[in-house]
Amino acid sequence: MNLCVLLQCLFLELLAANCQDLIQGRIVGGYAPAPYSIKYIVSIQTTKGRHFCGGSLVNRYWVLTAAHCNIGTEQIMIVAGDYSLTMQEGTEQYSKPHSFIPHPLFNKSSFNADISTLLNTTKSWFFQRLESLDVYHFQLAKT
Repeated sequence: MNLCVLLQCLFLELLAANCQDLIQGRIVGGYAPAPYSIKYIVSIQTTKGRHFCGGSLVNRYWVLTAAHCNIGTEQIMIVAGDYSLTMQEGTEQYSKPHSFIPHPLFNKSSFNADISTLLNTTKSWFFQRLESLDVYHFQLAKT
């Protein structure tokens, strides 16, 4: 085998392994936003602090998320103001959900209608670094 081809294959393998390390833990096609630039995002975590889903504040009481994130309200903690999953900034606000309401047509097999709302038990979430999602400016696509 040609030594040059072998070295190229090894180089590509190392490059692929390094790229894999860089993208793990990120949203596909996502980017790291500036701290406090997306004020309506919440982290949905286990009660032990492990992030497993994201959501958006609709108002003081409601969070919009995916229906497949339902692991039971007793196992969920909603964390607002958490801009880094690897360090505590002191801006985090914690709340237990009162109820998890999936779309009535949600299908666990096909993930059709994979949308849900969480009713929050805490209403005093808003401060200078936290806002609700401005849903009135969204336009629904015609299908």
